[in-house]
Amino acid sequence: MMDENAQFTIMDVLNILSFIIGIKNLNENLSQNTAGDLLSAAVNEIHEHLSEQDRKLNIIMEKLGVDYNDENQKVS
Repeated sequence: MMDENAQFTIMDVLNILSFIIGIKNLNENLSQNTAGDLLSAAVNEIHEHLSEQDRKLNIIMEKLGVDYNDENQKVS
């Protein structure tokens, strides 16, 4: 067994290594969060654009007198 009075134990070394690895991975983790935020913003923008296009198409179809049933997405 190891001497308990040793200045550094195996657990101390593992803790230090774990801390160093965590610091090295910090930038990568932050980059992934930023990429996720950008992707989420892009998806929201696309959703808003498609909602606007749906609104415009509904106005056109209404002016053309097309009976559109939104429940089953079929034109009658």
